[in-house]
Amino acid sequence: MRIILVILFCAILVSSAPGQKLSAKTGAEAHSVITVKSFGKDNVIGNLGYPLGTVVRVAGVSTRGGTKADSEKIFLQIDTVNGKRLERPVEFPFYRAASEIKKPHPGKRFDYDVHEYGIFDGVVERPGSLDAAPMETAYDRFQYRPRITIHKSNVGGSDANAQKRQGKIVTKQTTSSPQDSVEMLVLKKSDIFVKEGVQYQSAQSARRINAAIAHLISLGKQSWPTLFAHLDDKRPTMSSRETTGPHQVCHNCYDILRRQITSYPRGYPPSKLSPEYQLDDLFQPSIKDWLLQRRIKSLLEIQIETLRHVITIEREAAKQNGSNEKTIALLSAHLGQLLKAFEQSSTQQSVK
Repeated sequence: MRIILVILFCAILVSSAPGQKLSAKTGAEAHSVITVKSFGKDNVIGNLGYPLGTVVRVAGVSTRGGTKADSEKIFLQIDTVNGKRLERPVEFPFYRAASEIKKPHPGKRFDYDVHEYGIFDGVVERPGSLDAAPMETAYDRFQYRPRITIHKSNVGGSDANAQKRQGKIVTKQTTSSPQDSVEMLVLKKSDIFVKEGVQYQSAQSARRINAAIAHLISLGKQSWPTLFAHLDDKRPTMSSRETTGPHQVCHNCYDILRRQITSYPRGYPPSKLSPEYQLDDLFQPSIKDWLLQRRIKSLLEIQIETLRHVITIEREAAKQNGSNEKTIALLSAHLGQLLKAFEQSSTQQSVK
């Protein structure tokens, strides 16, 4: 009996000794503890099988998110890394890519040069004594979230940036219809991202909208029917002239028409407080009706008319606020250039 008690006592001491692991696991599996200080450039292997930050070539299929929260997101199911087929595909959200790389459509194959990184984010348990508003985080539990940065697409054409680096001139021609360009003005949910609780517009969407505006301006009177049709379009977009919101497609369409029918010398107007803003009073009863009354005129003729009106506005302002001779002389000289250009175009047409 004494022998049995001694053996049992020794077993209790061994099982309760500090630093010893229990052979029998209860509940969740025991995990080894690591610290972020142990992370290095080459010792953290990502889901792609390479150290984080290593550029590799990947291929796979794009899919749409399977949950309600992710239904508007695109995910990349990677099945090949550096030409080697994976046993099981690994998934990453389409989150960060070079500006020229468009979000792939669901079901389409992709071929990218990427590097893997990751973040820890999610909902954490807050002490009851913490009297503070909850911060915006990922919507589910706190965990590691794998990410990739897409540097280059190897599908569908040459790499424009590579050609630029080689000293070649790359010309990107825009063949969008006026309606397509107006649709490019619309600010989409994917164009907005949140950082520290503040909404920002992506640089890529700003470039898209600015390019669409420039294209519509270049179309001149060809764009008028489309722009007229969207003068009541309340969909959101980026600012074109104003510095405060909200901004809507109708504002951009109005501004595009206005920029088509005005021609000013460099440096005019000097500010948005310039008397030039009174030009909008000329477009009665609306800019659409005002332009339709002049539809048989050329843009150059309309630009001459609007510039003459602006010179009149500046002269009236000079009477009230003092001399503005330099500005008026600048505008008058530009008017002379427009009149000369109109005279030359009329002469060429009469010869023909």
